Amino acid sequence: MIDAHTIEVLEFDKVREIVSRYTISALGRERVAALAPMDGLRKIREELSRVAEFLDLVSFGDPMPIRGIKDVRPALERCAVEGAMLEPQDFLDLGDTLGVIRKLAAYFASHQEKYPLLSRLAKELEGHPEVEAAIGRVVDPGGEVKDSASKALRQIRRDIEARRESLRQELEALLKRLPDQVVQDRLVTLRNGRYVIPIRDSQRGRVEGIVHDQSASGATVFVEPLITLERNNQIRQLELAERREIGRILRELTTQIRSIRENLMAGMRILSELDVLYAKASYGADFGAIAPQLNEEGCTRIIEGRHPLLCVRYRQEEHKNEVVPLDIEVGAAFDTLLITGPNAGGKTVALKTMGLLTLMALSGLPIPAGKKTQIAVYRKMYADIGDEQSIENDLSTFSSHARRLARICRNADSDTLVLLDEIGSSTDPDEGSALAMAALEHLTRRGVRTIATTHHGRLKAFAHEHDRIENGSMQFDRETLRPTFRFRPGIPGSSYAFEIAERLGMPAEIIERATTYGGADARQLEDLIGELERVQQEYETKSQLLEHAVSEHERLSAEYEEKVLGAKEEVRTIREAALRESGEILSNANALIERTVADIRSRDADRASIVKAKTAIAKATQKVKRRQKALQQPKTETKPIHDVAVGDWVLAERFGGRARVIAAKKGAGKVQIQVGHAKVWIRMSDITKVEKDNGQRPEVRGQRSKASYVGGDWGREVGPSVSVRGMTLDEALPKVDQYLDDAYLARLGQVVIIHGKGTGVLREHVGALLKRDPRVKSQRLGEWNEGGNGVTIVEMAV
Repeated sequence: MIDAHTIEVLEFDKVREIVSRYTISALGRERVAALAPMDGLRKIREELSRVAEFLDLVSFGDPMPIRGIKDVRPALERCAVEGAMLEPQDFLDLGDTLGVIRKLAAYFASHQEKYPLLSRLAKELEGHPEVEAAIGRVVDPGGEVKDSASKALRQIRRDIEARRESLRQELEALLKRLPDQVVQDRLVTLRNGRYVIPIRDSQRGRVEGIVHDQSASGATVFVEPLITLERNNQIRQLELAERREIGRILRELTTQIRSIRENLMAGMRILSELDVLYAKASYGADFGAIAPQLNEEGCTRIIEGRHPLLCVRYRQEEHKNEVVPLDIEVGAAFDTLLITGPNAGGKTVALKTMGLLTLMALSGLPIPAGKKTQIAVYRKMYADIGDEQSIENDLSTFSSHARRLARICRNADSDTLVLLDEIGSSTDPDEGSALAMAALEHLTRRGVRTIATTHHGRLKAFAHEHDRIENGSMQFDRETLRPTFRFRPGIPGSSYAFEIAERLGMPAEIIERATTYGGADARQLEDLIGELERVQQEYETKSQLLEHAVSEHERLSAEYEEKVLGAKEEVRTIREAALRESGEILSNANALIERTVADIRSRDADRASIVKAKTAIAKATQKVKRRQKALQQPKTETKPIHDVAVGDWVLAERFGGRARVIAAKKGAGKVQIQVGHAKVWIRMSDITKVEKDNGQRPEVRGQRSKASYVGGDWGREVGPSVSVRGMTLDEALPKVDQYLDDAYLARLGQVVIIHGKGTGVLREHVGALLKRDPRVKSQRLGEWNEGGNGVTIVEMAV
C-alpha cells in the first residue's frame, strides 16, 4: 500500500484533476478523482495495455462515438420502485446513453482485431434499440411528450386547442364591445391556467366574473367573465385528462426501463471505465505520454521524463523553452542514489519527477517520458519532501523530518521506493551527516530503493565508498553560474555557495574570508568536483558535436544514394527511349525493303541486282539489331544473400559488376570482395549471390565500373564516371583533375566525363585538360548510345 502522505506531497491529486478534464461524463470524473496506485503487476500491466490501445485509437484520429454519456444512475434508482414514473428529461438522458452504448458496441465489434483489449471490455455492452426507439417516439428533443405518443393524447390536445381558440375569439369579441374607460388593454391573457381579460380596477363592477389576479400597481384586475366560465372549466378538464394520459405513457415507458435496469447499470460501469481510459489516453496524446514498461525487479529507469505539472504550467504560461527532460535510474547497478548540486538546481524536481511518474504508472496512467522507460512495481512508497514544521504539534523542522525518517526505516523493505529531500538537514551538519549516512546504510542493506538529495560534503565521499550507493548531481554552468537542470549519474555535484553568493552581490572580502573559514581540504574537494564537472561538460559538448557530424554524414550519404538512384533511373529512361527509337528505325527499314524490292521488280531489274539490294539492306538491318541488343539490360541470375563463403561470386551493384568474396565477418554482416586490384569491405545487404552461367567465370571483364584504392587504413570508392554538368569552369576542372587522380590510383581502364552539351565551352576546356594530362591514354566523344557529345570517353594510361 502506498503511503497516503507520499501521495499528498507528490501532488498526485493535481494530476488527477488534470486528467479529469478530459473525461466525458460525471461517472468518469468520479472514477478519475478516485484513481490510486494498484496492487499487482498483472493488474497494472493490463490497465496500461488498454491505455496503450486507446492511445493508438486517439493518436490515429480513429473517431469513436463516446460523447453523449449522461449520469442516469439517479433515474435508474427511482425506477426500481414498482409504479414509479420518470420525467421526460430522465428519458432524454437515458435515450442518449442507450445511443452511446449501441454505437460503442457496434464500433468495437467492427474493430476487434485492431483494438482487442478494448473490444473485450466493450463486449459486455448490450444495446436496447427497441427501448431507445420507444423513448424517441414519446419524448421530443425539448423534453416534451409528443402528440404522437398515443392516439388518445393526440385527440385530447386537438380538443384543447380547438376550445382554447374558440374561447379566445369569444373574449376578444367581448373586449371589443367594452368601452375604453373599462378595459385596461384589449388583450386576452392567462392567469392560473384560466383565460382572463384586463379590466381597470375602478371599473371591475362593469364586468361580471371572477378576479384571478391583480397588477403590481393595483390599477388592473384580471377577470374571468361568467359567460366564459364553463368554457374555461371544459378546457381545464381536458388539461387534466392530458396530464393523466401523459402519466400513463411515462409510467409505461418507465416499466420498460425497469426491465433493463440491471443490464443498464452494468453498461454504465463499462461506460465509466471507457470514459476513464479515454481521458487517460487523451491526456497522453496531448502531452506526448506513453504507457511504460513494468518490472518486478525493483529497477526504475526514467528516459526523457518530464514532470507532469511542469508540462502543464509551461503550456499555460506559453514558455518559449520546453521542460528539460530527466534521465535517471535506480535499482539495477545500485539501490541508493545520492543527488547533490546547487540550490534551485533541480534536485527536488528530479526527486518529485521520479516519485510522481511512478505513482502515475502504478495508477494505470500514461507518463510523459521516452518509450524505453521502465517502472518498477513497488508495494510501498515513502516520501519526505519539504518543510513539515508544525507549531500546533510542537514539532520543529528537524523533528518532523526525524519522525518521518524513523517510520520509513522501520517499515521499508525491498519492495519499497523511498524519496528523501535534504536528508540530514535542519540540525548540526556533522550530526546530521552522520545520521543520514547511518539511515542510508540501513535502507541499502535492506534492499530499499532510495533516492536522496543533500548538500553535505561528507555524504558524497560516503556514497563513493559504499557498494550499491551511487553519486549523482544536477549539472551547473560554471560560466553563467546558472543551473541547466540536467541530471548526471556517477558524478557528485558542488553546491557553488561562494560563487552564487558572489554573483548575487556578496562583497568580495566576505567571500574571501569565508573561503579561509571553509578549510583548505573542503575547498580543494569542491574545486576538484568543479573541475570534474567542467571536463564532463566539455566531453558532453564534444559528444553532441560528434553526434551532429554523424547525423550530417548520414544525411549526405542518403542524399548521395538518392542521386545515384536518380542517375540510374535517368540511364534507364534514356535506354528505353533509344530502344523505342531503334525499333522505329528497324520498322521503317523493313518497310523500305518492301518498297525497294517492289520498285526493282516493277522496273524488270535482273536477278543479280535484286540479290545485291537485299544483301545491302540485310546488313543495315543487322547493324540496327546489334545496336538494339547493346542497349538491352543484361540479365543476371541472382539469389538473395542468406549465407556467403569465401570464394563465392557476388553481384555488387555499387561497383558495377561481379566480384569474388575473399574474406567475411558474418557477425558484423560484412564481406570483403576483390574489385580489380582493390579489396573492399561491403555490407552483405549490398550484394547478391550470383550463379555461374554455363561454366563461364561470372566476373566483369574489360572495364571496371567502380573500384577502390587504399591508403593507410582508409579507402575511397571511385565510380566509373563523374558529372560536372551545370558547373562553372572554376568548379568543373578541379573536380575532373581530382577524379582522374582517383581513377588512376584505382587503376580504372576507362572512365566517362559527363559535361553535357550546352554551348560546348565546358566540353572544349575538359578536352584540353585531358589532352595534356599524362594519366590519359586517349579520349573521344561518346557514341549516340553512350550520350553523344554530352560525354567524353577516356582511356586511362594504367
